[in-house]
Amino acid sequence: MPKPRSEPFIFGGKVRVDFFLSPTGQCPAKKFLNGKELSKIHQARVLKIIQYFANHGKTFNTDLLAKLKGKQASGFYEFRDVHISKTRFFFFYINSFHIVITHGCLKKRDDTDQAEIDRMIEIKKIYQNKLLYED
Repeated sequence: MPKPRSEPFIFGGKVRVDFFLSPTGQCPAKKFLNGKELSKIHQARVLKIIQYFANHGKTFNTDLLAKLKGKQASGFYEFRDVHISKTRFFFFYINSFHIVITHGCLKKRDDTDQAEIDRMIEIKKIYQNKLLYED
């Protein structure tokens, strides 16, 4: 039986939100969310943003959600909270009702670091490679 590629996080009224799971069972988004880099206030704020998205399926507030720009980042989005922190959680769509959060980070500047884009791309490739998840 294959290993799971994602871990259910929030089942909203409109969108299912999962965390990516590596073939070894590691979850980079959950590790960042529960890590020491985020205060409890930032954790709660990000969870509120993701929950809102899961329940409503979209938001037009670009302070909370944005499509990443650039050819390499095509197909990737970020949950963000620009007013309180530079917290970012990156994700991609499986279909219009299901997303997978790849990982999170604290953004150091306005543009997304190339290392974070490379990490998103690599995680998506791993997620899409079903062979890596077979026993």
